[in-house]
Amino acid sequence: MIKLQGLLGQTFGGYITVRGTAKFSDLVNHSEAKEYQRETIPKHLEEISNYYDDRENLFFPEVILSLELKYNFDSLDAQSGVDPIHDIVSGNRFKSNVNEVNIQPLAKRHENDQLKVVNIFLNSDEKVFGRIDGNHRLTATNTVNIYNEEIPFCIVLFTEESIKRQEKMLFFNINSKAIPLTTEESLKSIFEDEENFPNELLKNNNSFGWEYFFAKLVKRDQLNSYFPNLRTLFNNDFLTIFLKLFKLLINYEVIEKVDSEIEKIHVALTEINTNIYNNEQLKSSQNKAIFIAFMFYQLKSPELINFLKSWITKNEIFNIEELEPESIINIMNNIANHKTKKIFVAMPYFSHARVTEYNKLFKEAIKEVEEAIDLPFELIPIMRNRGESERIDQRLLNQIRDCDIFIADLTGKNENVLYETAFAEGVGVPSLLIKKDNEVDADGNEVVMPFDMDKRQYVPYQEDSYYSSIKSIVKHNLPKILEKGTWYENS
Repeated sequence: MIKLQGLLGQTFGGYITVRGTAKFSDLVNHSEAKEYQRETIPKHLEEISNYYDDRENLFFPEVILSLELKYNFDSLDAQSGVDPIHDIVSGNRFKSNVNEVNIQPLAKRHENDQLKVVNIFLNSDEKVFGRIDGNHRLTATNTVNIYNEEIPFCIVLFTEESIKRQEKMLFFNINSKAIPLTTEESLKSIFEDEENFPNELLKNNNSFGWEYFFAKLVKRDQLNSYFPNLRTLFNNDFLTIFLKLFKLLINYEVIEKVDSEIEKIHVALTEINTNIYNNEQLKSSQNKAIFIAFMFYQLKSPELINFLKSWITKNEIFNIEELEPESIINIMNNIANHKTKKIFVAMPYFSHARVTEYNKLFKEAIKEVEEAIDLPFELIPIMRNRGESERIDQRLLNQIRDCDIFIADLTGKNENVLYETAFAEGVGVPSLLIKKDNEVDADGNEVVMPFDMDKRQYVPYQEDSYYSSIKSIVKHNLPKILEKGTWYENS
């Protein structure tokens, strides 16, 4: 048998309630969420569980439960004249003949005592209480023995006739009428109270953390002065935005828990303000998730930033309201990890055998790079055409325009290769240029590149071991090109 004890009273709205404290486990085991309750939110449950485990400054607001006073008047043992709520208020006992709920008012200790104490006895394991408010708090699990702790409750008594409508009305009024204190207002009150919430407390207290310390260092007036393109973003929730940003950066290990890391944020903000939010569409956008994603990639993978900007503006992602930065990050990472990188190789026609060997050596080199960095590549067949016959010059230019990395062998100053190299530079495809080392012409003179090309950097290979030499160059330089990230800009 479970006994709950509390004070009987009548609220301002006329509801009869019993208020008291009980073991956490008793309320969990004898209550359940009703059909009008929203689904529990996993992230919120995790936050509450961590709050329980921490225990520092732990405060548990009262949960509001409903109790339907059931009575079967058609039962053989039914008593006439039973009026559950009236009987309890009048000081009489009520005992249900349906679920054995037994409510017993206690006698006054003193004649002038205005307090009415009642005991509620539960004789079964039935979940007799409905959870009007506090479902997440009662659902969250924890690693400490909070189940034996006393928590406050407010039980609202209902008759069978009144509960169907009034219980839902209470739930609606509690969740829709109140205007909760915003995160921004809460943060402002904490950050402005240096005496009670100094920096070291924010860093080390489990209720806060380094993300709170970093967010505190961000000043609204500095944002408006130094980063004017971002001004539209920061209306009345800039602290909330930066708290979310810093929490994400810490979780992804983009920044360390060191004071000086705030300087990285200032540098990233400068880059984002100047090079990303110079776009009018982004400048007028108030999409916080996109801003956080830009900051994430500016700090972690700046090679992706221009590709991200292009993707967001072309697809008008900034118009999506319900968007989380983690979603953008997951999409971008998926694109980066699964996009096949096309490689075009331009070479002089030495011989059919040499062309065949080039196809073979580049396939081998690319395969080894694929296995090493776990990214897919595709070699556009060198001097090989598949499918419909078409103009060779136009086909080659289309392939160069569509490729992600351009490789050219400049040996012999072949005019076609030089033209294709210039075209690749013109359309912005990242290039790797190779050339036979110490090349001389038929007269024994050093081969010099044309004036417009001699400023381009190339990697020399050894002619007597060109197969292994070129393979080594490709295997070493392809990952470097990918790290630089310019290939994304051509996607």
